Amino acid sequence: MWALSQLVAHQAADDPDVVAFRRAHLADELIAWDDVEGWLNARADEDGEWTSDVSFTIPPGTTVEWDGPTARFNPPIAAVPAGIRFSHRTLAYAQPGDRGVRRRSVTAGGTLDRLRVLTENLADAFAWQPALAAVFVLTGITPMIPAARIGVPAIKVRHHTGLDWSRRIALNVDPAASTQEVLAAFEDARREYERHPRPHPAPANHGGRRQASAKHYRLAAFTGAEHVDKPWAERLRLWNERFPDWAYPGESNFRRDAGVAQRRLLSP
Repeated sequence: MWALSQLVAHQAADDPDVVAFRRAHLADELIAWDDVEGWLNARADEDGEWTSDVSFTIPPGTTVEWDGPTARFNPPIAAVPAGIRFSHRTLAYAQPGDRGVRRRSVTAGGTLDRLRVLTENLADAFAWQPALAAVFVLTGITPMIPAARIGVPAIKVRHHTGLDWSRRIALNVDPAASTQEVLAAFEDARREYERHPRPHPAPANHGGRRQASAKHYRLAAFTGAEHVDKPWAERLRLWNERFPDWAYPGESNFRRDAGVAQRRLLSP
């Protein structure tokens, strides 16, 4: 992967867009990595205040008419009642010694916005991280291409309810990666998964889905979905009738095990 990274970086250095950006904004002179933050600050001052992008739903019957790069609505839109979404463009980059990615909002059409577009395109084309693509454009430092990359999406939230169980670990694997490299990346992803904050902490006796028994899987669904509308005493009676081999003598242990089983499934 080290040798591949060197070859890819050599090819990228001849990319017409990279050559054009370096000529226009670096005078064909690369800068030191330690100077990247200062260079970005200076360009940000030149570009001016960062801008917001706005998207909204066009009312029925409205058309968009173009006059070159300028768009006009016909009939004109005087007000947008709802559905407006604001966003801003961010440039990812890194400084020496960083263990994470730095980001800064940029001005649409400015130098840093052009750098943002270029680095995102390079990242897509060469399997780089956008932050390291930005470092490459400015400094020429070779971004290393990993045999396997990991991704741990943030917890989904719907109506203020954290869907912790819906999280997945995403692996982006080079076809030439070895089994050991893929396994190592997966283990890294598992550790990263555990570091991410959760809306509700896992129970103290939490052991993960795979540690639960068939009985507890069945108990979670039986008490938390199939008969959730019934009193606990009735749920216990129905459970003991249907599953005599897993019968409970009392409601206390039944309720305790049901709660643990549900939490194990919903909080992996």
